[in-house]
Amino acid sequence: MPIPGTPNANAMSSAMIRKFPFSCFRAPQHWPLALLLFPLYILCLLPFRMFRALGYVFAWLFKLSGKIRHVTKVNIRLCFPESDNDQQHAVANASIKELGLSIAETLYLWFTDGNRLLKQRISKIEGEEYWRNAVAQNRGIIVLSCHSGSLDMNVALLYQLLTQNANSKENEGLKRKEFAFTYRQPSNNFADRFLVWARAAFADFFFPVSNLLGISRVLKKGGIVWYAPDIETSKKGRVFVKFMGVDAATPSAIGKLAQSSGALVLPYRHKREAKGYYSLKFYPPLEAFPEGDEKKDTQTVNDAIEQIVREEPAAYWWSIKRFRYRPDGGPSVYTPSVSKKVN
Repeated sequence: MPIPGTPNANAMSSAMIRKFPFSCFRAPQHWPLALLLFPLYILCLLPFRMFRALGYVFAWLFKLSGKIRHVTKVNIRLCFPESDNDQQHAVANASIKELGLSIAETLYLWFTDGNRLLKQRISKIEGEEYWRNAVAQNRGIIVLSCHSGSLDMNVALLYQLLTQNANSKENEGLKRKEFAFTYRQPSNNFADRFLVWARAAFADFFFPVSNLLGISRVLKKGGIVWYAPDIETSKKGRVFVKFMGVDAATPSAIGKLAQSSGALVLPYRHKREAKGYYSLKFYPPLEAFPEGDEKKDTQTVNDAIEQIVREEPAAYWWSIKRFRYRPDGGPSVYTPSVSKKVN
């Protein structure tokens, strides 16, 4: 059931569309991207539920991509060896559909007043006591998430909750914690500027995951940092630990940040519900973390992410090359000669 006082989602009008950032596309080499994004921007005039239906079109296009289907298939076979072919195939198809819907949700948030759109769309909060207890403490919080559903929706809903908590009567007089969104910074400066513009409404700060100093400063001041470490990185700052039973190159930054700042680590996810609502779930903070052992701490982080993924496997981005790098330096599991063994 929706939170008391929540209006009917079916009666909600479209969120106010934001001004298209033409200034980002001044250079001719960026015009093709502008031509691609502008029609989607115009489509954002549609109500949210109608625009989200565009996600099924994206899903259909993704299914036409042999590369996406191949990576998804290999990942699921590696991570769910106990499942038969039909079960794995069903998860793969559901995952691609969810990816399409997530992309549509992300685009809508980019081009509209997402704060207005998401107001009172949180239908249920599970484990809210973990969130409230964490926010009440005079220490930083690393919100541990992963590539499940729309990342921007995941962050935007959390920011909405933070804002609602700060404005509630029971928290009157308490200082609102600063909120930072971490992301993998594109090598293209234009793409970076555009992403920051698109996400400006949902964070006080934006930090590339490589900016450990900036992230640490926010945490030491008692702020909140959203972090999704389930993307493989280069050799610097990574260790190989298990993810879904498979060796995966994983950033070790969260353990280091928690140790240097004294922040607690709070796992979190969101889930798409019926009629345009979303539920949130907070898990207990990681216990006795960090231990100070880089590999053990990173494994603890991966175990927490695995718990999130196993609760709703179809929502995870199985199209990511999560196991590209191998601990022995061997070929990627996605190369044809290796993937045949997986199949």
